[in-house]
Amino acid sequence: MATTIGTVALAFCVVSGPLALLNSCAAQGRPVAAPAQSTGTEGLSVEHQAAGEYALAFTTSWLSATRNAPGDLESYIDRSTFEAGLSEEPWTYRDPAVASITAVDDIATVVVSVSVKETSYDKDGDASEIWARRYFQVPVLVAGQGFKAATLPTPIAQPSSPSLPGLGYGQQLTTADAAGTTVMEFLTAYLTGAGDITRFISPDSEISAVSPALFVQLEPVELRTDTKTEGEPADGTEIHVLATIRAANVDSRALSSTYALTLTVRAGRWEVQSVDPAPLFSTASSTTTTEITPTPSPTGDTEQ
Repeated sequence: MATTIGTVALAFCVVSGPLALLNSCAAQGRPVAAPAQSTGTEGLSVEHQAAGEYALAFTTSWLSATRNAPGDLESYIDRSTFEAGLSEEPWTYRDPAVASITAVDDIATVVVSVSVKETSYDKDGDASEIWARRYFQVPVLVAGQGFKAATLPTPIAQPSSPSLPGLGYGQQLTTADAAGTTVMEFLTAYLTGAGDITRFISPDSEISAVSPALFVQLEPVELRTDTKTEGEPADGTEIHVLATIRAANVDSRALSSTYALTLTVRAGRWEVQSVDPAPLFSTASSTTTTEITPTPSPTGDTEQ
């Protein structure tokens, strides 16, 4: 009986082995469903973000396609949609980038920006070549197993930039004020390395001077604060300062820069608590949008 059972088991393994291999190969050939949605940058799902790269590739393929060489354009959209409108020569472009992605349900509306070589004519009729930044809108259907362009890329006007609320620095500050003096002494030590920066910062601050020093000289352009600094401030008083300065390096190359700083009072003197990552605004904004603006990859001036 043991011999019989062993023989049957061996036969089952011999038969099931190839069947398992066939099933594995068949599974590899079948389309694999996209992974479950997970939230990505600015509330966009991974699929919606990937739709941006899809729209970017579609737009560049569309610009490169010609009547005799449509390339892979048919993999994005039906031939009947584009074949009548292709030109004899491809468009010359560079620096393609995803400008924004807006997701609504299964549709990702992608705006692609591209620098396109064009001919410009002046008032005398003289022609010159220019690189014009153009914007194209592409609606992409995000399906469970991939993407599909709903239409050809649509040329649109440059999207408007979001408006920022006003800055919250309503008071003038001068270097004659103790707080203004601290600001300039701190920035001098911070940017030029002249002086000990620890003399101007709070003990619990983690500010380090720029090293190696970027500038050798700086001067104030404008100092503003969110609160008046009259009289002798009490310990623990906090103000926010927006300092615009003009700084020069060893080669006398100058730059104007703006620093948002938080100052506090300790032992009767002003100290810099932090170099703030963003200025203080007069009105706070809590609006969240699904539209993102990815940073273009540094592709240089490669022409396509």
